[in-house]
Parts: sequence; C-alpha cells; structure tokens
Amino acid sequence: MKVLHLNTFNTGGAARACLRIHHGLLKAGMESTVLLRNKTRTDVPHVHEIWEELNPIQKTKKLVEHKVDDLRQRDLNTRVSETFQLVSSFKSVWDVTSSKHYREADIIHLHWVANFVDFPSFFSRCDKKIVWTLHDFSPFNNGLHYPGKHSGIFDPEMDENRKIMQQAMTHCKPVIVSPSQYLLNHSRKSEAFAGLEHHRIFNGTNTGIYRYQDKNTCRRELGLPEDKKIILFVAEHINDPRKGYQILIDALEQMDRDELYFVVVGKNQPSTTLREERVFFLGSVSDEEKLSRIYNSADLFVIPSTDENLPNTVSEAFCCGCPVAGFQIGGIPEMVTTGANGFLSPEVSAEGLNQVINQALESNWNNKAIASESNLIFDDLKCAKAYIEVYKQLNPEN
Repeated sequence: MKVLHLNTFNTGGAARACLRIHHGLLKAGMESTVLLRNKTRTDVPHVHEIWEELNPIQKTKKLVEHKVDDLRQRDLNTRVSETFQLVSSFKSVWDVTSSKHYREADIIHLHWVANFVDFPSFFSRCDKKIVWTLHDFSPFNNGLHYPGKHSGIFDPEMDENRKIMQQAMTHCKPVIVSPSQYLLNHSRKSEAFAGLEHHRIFNGTNTGIYRYQDKNTCRRELGLPEDKKIILFVAEHINDPRKGYQILIDALEQMDRDELYFVVVGKNQPSTTLREERVFFLGSVSDEEKLSRIYNSADLFVIPSTDENLPNTVSEAFCCGCPVAGFQIGGIPEMVTTGANGFLSPEVSAEGLNQVINQALESNWNNKAIASESNLIFDDLKCAKAYIEVYKQLNPEN
C-alpha cells in the first residue's frame, strides 16, 4: 500500500506532525511519500516538492500564477483581520492530481494544504481513498484556521469556501483524523464534516531524539547557566498573537525571583521589558537534537497559547522530561495531568499564568518518569501503527 501525504510546507507545527507520521510509517515498513508546495529541508527521505515536476517554461508560468495567488491570499487576510494567517482560500493554482506521486499512490493523506491543494478540482478529480488529518479548524470552518475571538467574522470568500467544501463532499467521503478530542468534537458537529468517519490519533514524536538527558550537561553544551531556574518558550513565529508571548512576558514581569532565566526559541525576536541579563534568545532552531537539549535544559516549558489543537511542543517537552505550564485551552488539557506533568490555568490571563508557573516551579518533578510515560504515549511508531489500521480499513486488499 502506497501512501502520499500532501502538505503545503515542511516547516510549522502541521508540517512537523505530517513528517513525523511519514517517519513513523517508514519505520513500520510502509511505502510513504510526502509532496509539498515548498520544500526547504533535505534531511527527510521520500519528501518531494511539486516544483520538481515542472520544466523551465512551466516553472516560469507557475511562478507568475503563484505570485498573483499569494497577493489574493494576502488581500483576503487584510480584509478580514491583521491577524497572522487567519483565513485561507480553498482555491489554488496547483493541480496535485497531475503529479506522478499522486498517480502512484493508493491512499491520499491530506494535512495542512492551504494555498496548495485546489479543492474544487482536487475533490472532483480524485479517484483515491482519502484520509484527512486536521491541524486546525480551517477545512470545516470556511477557511478560518482558529476562530477564537474571530468566530463572527465574515468575508464573501469564506462563503465561497463553504460552498466549495459542500460541493467537494458530494464527490468523496474522506476519513477524518484529529490529534485532539477537542478538534474532533468540533469537526463532528460541523456542517462540512458531520456524518463522516472520525478517529482521534495523537501526533507522534521521534522519541529517539526527544528523550531524557542530563540537565547540567545540556546546559553546558548550550552555554546556559547551571545555577538558574530556566523557563522555556518555543514557537515557530514568536510574533503570532495566538502563541501568547506577550501574556508570558506580562506574567514574568509580576515575578520577583532572581533565580529565573528565560530562554526563547523561534523566529522574529521581539523586544522585551525583562532585564536583559535574564533573557536568552536562541532564534529559530531546526536541529532537533539541539532542540531536545534545550528542552532538557529547562526546568519548565511554558505554552501561553490562546488557541491550540494538540501542540507538538508539549509532547516534545514531555518526552524530554520537562513539565509544562499553560492554559486550559484546545487540546492541551488532554496532554497535561495536573500535578503529574504540569499545571494549567482555567483563566487565560497573565495573572492565571503567573500562578501556574509558580506552582510548577515550587513542585518536585520526577523528570525521568515524565519522559518514560510520555515516550509510551507519543512515540511516532505507535502513531504510525494507528494510521496503518485506518488505511487498512480503506484499502483492505493491501
């Protein structure tokens, strides 16, 4: 059985989840391939970029089409909100069904495919079985990725998205997979996906990389102080408002604890009012072995997000034995057990976050136990095997 995963990028949370499913399937002996719109990594086998299949003339033509489409997408978000990629159109200039990788596949596994898969043409032409892993609300929410405070917004293109999805579901019935029960419940109740088969499968983590290591050894390798309490924040884009960086800064400003040291991982280094000697910006870290050492260096991982599905960063922290503090939002409560591996505030505020950070810092954690228990839950091979069972139901002859 040959599985083709479709995802727009190879960076970001959805991409990490997609590539880890792919990695787990390869470990399980499956024929798995990934097709991307944009590829910047070369360290994962059997991952391809759709541009590779175009000749020079086709590439030039497609580049112009792509730039026009990108401007249309930016205009949509400008009309709706200034928020970080809040809405995506269901239309694209790409026809993934013309790819040789599509033709060779038995199962098409959709992931985060905004601005890549053209829904009108794809669903009318697709003659394969489809599995669709949800990474946010967009597929069943008219293109709106995370509703939150924006749940009441409207744009004519969002209404067009609704009609496109309604028409698409007359052509096929994909099997829906959600990493969190939270997102699965919303999907089941949606107009677009009500009545479809749904499964919950946790996102996998490469537990060979994200594993418990000696804290002080990791700190020495990274040049971090061994005599401080280190609080860690990790996000792909620090300036994405949904990630809650400013809430965390406000919470830390309320703390009068000289032993605290704040480590930040991610793009777009922001300004901060915290004392300079207490903050260490590591920038974007693509080396996962290094990121594992960063988690192992921390006393506490803080995720102040105001909207999330099932964040990879939480499972990564847990597999390294690092406890977590954050809010009771999205799928995070499905991962955090109060007092066993972290604390969550029911109140989304700097004051609520301050409280759970202090609780976590004052607790005595069994870091090895957190790591070993999490490795059993989030192992990418276990995740892959759950997907294989879904594939088998769709394609029993293979």
